[in-house]
Amino acid sequence: MNKNQFTLFIYILFISYNVLGQVISKESTTLKKTEKTIFTDKVITFENDNKSEEVIINIKEQTPTLELKIKGTISYGELKVKVIDPKGKVRKKFSIKAKGPNKNETTIGEINKILKKPASGKWIIKISIIKGTGTIEINANFGNYYINAPNSFTPNGDGENDIFNLDTSNISEIIYFKIFDRKGDLSFSSTSIHKGWDGKVKNELQSSGTYFYTVEARTISGKKVTKTGWVYLIN
Repeated sequence: MNKNQFTLFIYILFISYNVLGQVISKESTTLKKTEKTIFTDKVITFENDNKSEEVIINIKEQTPTLELKIKGTISYGELKVKVIDPKGKVRKKFSIKAKGPNKNETTIGEINKILKKPASGKWIIKISIIKGTGTIEINANFGNYYINAPNSFTPNGDGENDIFNLDTSNISEIIYFKIFDRKGDLSFSSTSIHKGWDGKVKNELQSSGTYFYTVEARTISGKKVTKTGWVYLIN
């Protein structure tokens, strides 16, 4: 490799999405929920200085968080990485600028930033080499999951804490959400991530007491997870 040639290695790990299309140059990559894909290495070679390349990520559906990690090294030069959101705004907190001494290697380090509820649409990662050679790795992934539930609720119609709902993050699907009374009879069943129990069975409010719930769900990485517990109905 001559001193004016720059090879860029891009490794993007999408734990939770199906990747369609290419991820080099100006091709678009569509991310679709519920399917698990591990994306392989791509290599881009810059033949001359002052060149740029773009990786376009098209988020088809809104995802709870978008995390970008940038790390690598460069020699004798300057490298810039920036992220442009669907409205064309540059997210400066994702931008990095590394300038190394003459013919010395400089470590960029690791940039780890998280955006909560990023907008759907085309996100552009733009990589520019001003002068030099080196490698860089970019990882994009989507945070950890959780399923939380309150330990009590009061379905008395006052508009506060009337519904027993699940609080989730990075869950793509509720396979089942079931609630049973102490006799083992089914009181509630749902497969919706947004539907909770109002304390009623056949439109009749149930007695105060403890009820057992069980949840099976699928994370955005495709993994099946479960949660069980007790909730106290107060009326």
